[in-house]
Amino acid sequence: MMVINESTLKETKFNSDQLESLAKAFWALVKKYNLNNSELKVVLGKDFDSKTIKKYRDSNSLPEGEPDLILRAVHMLGIHWSLRVLYPHNPSLVYSWMKTQTPEFDNKSPIEILKESGYKSLMALMSIRNYLDYKRASA
Repeated sequence: MMVINESTLKETKFNSDQLESLAKAFWALVKKYNLNNSELKVVLGKDFDSKTIKKYRDSNSLPEGEPDLILRAVHMLGIHWSLRVLYPHNPSLVYSWMKTQTPEFDNKSPIEILKESGYKSLMALMSIRNYLDYKRASA
């Protein structure tokens, strides 16, 4: 199993088809999760203005040369995959989970955790994914 982190992404050369597929899946997920621009900025770790977000959303793309953003998109898809495995018969839970307060996170939602983590939001995103990966592996 390949570990995906920022140094791996810097060394890995994605072709345009792979990046396009990743971006398309990411934006479809953003839509299903009903993330607003404020929440999306936290997930992406960038203070994009609404016009920039709309540009990337409408074109199903992500900024080139931004391994951090690619890593964040990969982690969001990993979170989604774990949720789909954990709750295969409950899509409404899967798509609301990021905004749902949970005792495992001190009665905060994953989005709240990301917002509170500030500049460490990538680490928080990775921790959320690791938690779900562990939970999925233990199920």
